[in-house]
Amino acid sequence: MNIGQRMWVLSLGALLALAGAAYAHGHDAKIAALNAKLKSSNAKWKAGATSISALSDDEFSSSLLSPEDIAASVKSAKSLKKMPPDTMQAAEAAVDWRAKGIETPVRKQGGCGSCWAFAMSGAEEQQLLIKKPGVYRKPGAEVQRSPQALVSCDTQMKGCKGGRLDASYLVGTGLPAESLYPYASGATGEAGACGAGATDQDWKSKRSSTT
Repeated sequence: MNIGQRMWVLSLGALLALAGAAYAHGHDAKIAALNAKLKSSNAKWKAGATSISALSDDEFSSSLLSPEDIAASVKSAKSLKKMPPDTMQAAEAAVDWRAKGIETPVRKQGGCGSCWAFAMSGAEEQQLLIKKPGVYRKPGAEVQRSPQALVSCDTQMKGCKGGRLDASYLVGTGLPAESLYPYASGATGEAGACGAGATDQDWKSKRSSTT
């Protein structure tokens, strides 16, 4: 795992930890407390009420987290602490990709523990925007990739029960566009059979040749 991947996983774990202060019932007071902490640390963003913040602890854990998710975040955080100081310093440099047009819409995972799939499909989207701007940054181009392909077809992961930020499937098979394999697990809470609902025959052929 390179520096960028480690920072990405750590950031994901940090966001989950911060969000944890706001998702219980009576969440308004918790959101206010979280915003107070953010303000004191000079953060450039504020927390607000969402469909996630209204969930109880049990609802949040059962529908959106898994032991593997938590273990992966903890492991990544520990490995990052072992990195040399000079490497950490180099990793702190920031680029606002929004100013470069490198961003895609926020997605909702629904009642499926598929945050890992959205993270991975989002990473591929960023790569497409950066490396193929002539194709994917044109008006009307579809850059969004299908997290459903990962949830249903990546046999190294656990579908709606969690997964790791591992790019093996992306490298070996790739992802079809979202419109060719729409996300359905958020509504069903189930991973579903691989290819069910997909219309991308090229992706199906490629997947068959690599499995």
